[in-house]
Amino acid sequence: MATSPNSLDIPISPEFRRHSIFAILNIILFFVVYIVLVLGSVGIASVLIYLTILLFLVKVHWLTAMLVVGSFAFVGTLIYFLFKFINRTSTTDTSGFIEITKKEEPVFFEFIDSITNKVKTKSPKHVYLSPGVNASVFYDSSFWSMFFPVKKNLQIGVGLINGVNQSELKAVLGHEFGHFSQRSMAIGSYVYNVNQIIYNLVYENEDMDAKIEKLSDTHWSIAIFFHLAVIVIKLIQKMLKIMYGVVNKSYMGLSRQMEFHADAVGAKITSPNSLSSALLRLDLLNFCYDEVINFMNTKISENYKSNNLYAKHSFLVRFYAERNKIDYRNGIANVEPDHQSKLYPSRLVLKDQWASHPSLDDRIKSLSNLNSNLKNDDEGNGTDAAFHLFSNPKQLQEKMTSFLFKEINFESDPLELNEATFQTEYSLSINNNSFPNVYNGYYNQWSPSPFDIETEKKIPSKFKTISELYDDKYVQNVREYRALQDDENTLIYLDEKTSGINTFDYEGTKYKLKDKEIVLSNMKTKKEELENTIKHHDKEVYRYFWGLAKSKDNSEQLNHFYDRYFKVDGCFDEFMNFISEFESVSSFMNVSTTIEEIPSLMDKMKEVEKEFKIKLHWLLGSDLFQTEVSIEHKEELSDFVNSDLTYFQYNEYIDEATTKLFFAKRTFREILFGAFYLRKKELLEYQSRLVT
Repeated sequence: MATSPNSLDIPISPEFRRHSIFAILNIILFFVVYIVLVLGSVGIASVLIYLTILLFLVKVHWLTAMLVVGSFAFVGTLIYFLFKFINRTSTTDTSGFIEITKKEEPVFFEFIDSITNKVKTKSPKHVYLSPGVNASVFYDSSFWSMFFPVKKNLQIGVGLINGVNQSELKAVLGHEFGHFSQRSMAIGSYVYNVNQIIYNLVYENEDMDAKIEKLSDTHWSIAIFFHLAVIVIKLIQKMLKIMYGVVNKSYMGLSRQMEFHADAVGAKITSPNSLSSALLRLDLLNFCYDEVINFMNTKISENYKSNNLYAKHSFLVRFYAERNKIDYRNGIANVEPDHQSKLYPSRLVLKDQWASHPSLDDRIKSLSNLNSNLKNDDEGNGTDAAFHLFSNPKQLQEKMTSFLFKEINFESDPLELNEATFQTEYSLSINNNSFPNVYNGYYNQWSPSPFDIETEKKIPSKFKTISELYDDKYVQNVREYRALQDDENTLIYLDEKTSGINTFDYEGTKYKLKDKEIVLSNMKTKKEELENTIKHHDKEVYRYFWGLAKSKDNSEQLNHFYDRYFKVDGCFDEFMNFISEFESVSSFMNVSTTIEEIPSLMDKMKEVEKEFKIKLHWLLGSDLFQTEVSIEHKEELSDFVNSDLTYFQYNEYIDEATTKLFFAKRTFREILFGAFYLRKKELLEYQSRLVT
């Protein structure tokens, strides 16, 4: 393989070369089409101007003069449309960033300079810190940036710095700078800009439309020419939309190859392992950051803020690492490559031609195949936390936290939610909404299926301990079953016309989309076999706990919890199917529907509403669901059940009535889900107490 000039001797792959050639050909095709459109427009404009001037010379009149003016308006509109992209600029909003300088953070800037020197690119013009878990090199682009060099800026998320070591941060930033380090990467910039030109011509026309509308009001004769120009522009846009699809598709294909190439740059200046470990951890870091933000949002109404969100972020990373059996050392969660595949063991692979980035799996595989001459960059404590590169990490975290809270209007001076309180409250909220740890996550994606208690309690359990009962192999059965369900649903609704995908891989075999029924049949068979296996294990679970309960004289209590759970489970399926049907019948109220259609649709809906009220009345009186119905909700729902509401009268909906209906449907679902979860949790918590 050839290498690009001024490079780190990273080979250009055949795929990269193929996508580059394809992209160049599409750029050439676009400019050919564009030049033809310009010449055609000029030709039409020239003929129009010539004819109107000739008409004016033959018959000097105010009307022919207006025709001349109109023809120039037509020409001006076309020219403005065809060349307005020249003044288009794309800028990044930095209002949510904090800029840092070399004077403030000399060690960190030395770190950046060491990366840019290795990558053989220029240091960034500005360096910004952002709140989240991300990093990017960005610049303000325009049509002219295709021809003149533009200084790049770096933004790096404090949430990212908070969760990686120095070697991993170097690999991530090496990846970002790698996008601009080699001439071969420049083609991506050209394709991107051509894409933006077409997008501007096709979709960014608000200013032009407003100007045309305003100028059209000057005189009816001129308005005719403006409307004629709009017709021609729409025809041009139809052709350009086709070009946009072609160029955008080639850009996405090239973009994925550029990501692989940039990964190789990041890996080359550190090691493939450094970049892999950072990439594998990003989902966890992002999830924990979002959890901190969401939790603190619930505290704003209580007049609480945080002085340091990132201390809380670090706690959650450790919290979830331990819950998911992820190795956690030196403040770092070491996510293994097979962690995601264990949690989501999908066997379906779709190569999305419109994705700008390769999948994480593909990136990790590519990195594992790289041979780097450099070992882990642990010179200068490369395994130390990335925040040690900053002069005062805690102060920087607090500054970013304060920056995030500055736009929030508290009713009075807010109180600080300290770390100990956060840890206690968050842990409690998670424990209240999760199942005991003894189940090893088995019930996170599975609910016990009904069976005959009287039959099963006569059969002794073959399991001796709770750890055997919930061994990883049984948990993995549940995960694989859910993955099969997801894969099946994805394939069922996958359509070549809307997705652009015409092939897929399943269990290592490539298929055409038209052959998906063969794969779906195999999926169905495997899913049924796996479901039967899991349901059999549900019976084994009962036998085990029945034995424990009997030994403690608690057998009737165990059966009580199973009985209540099975009853709610049966109601849940029946009622959820019904409410889905009711939602379908009443869906016309949520969309634009002609007045002529509404009466007949309303009659059908009112018939189903009668059955809905019967079920709702039963639910409100059943002791199985009482814990989920507040006094206030019970009064409102009872009022709905006992009322004969008119939803549409005098050609308009009656807001008060429709609000009551929508509330009843929504609350019906909430009560069902709440009661099901509560009965399941009651049963599982009781069983876990039998073990202790």
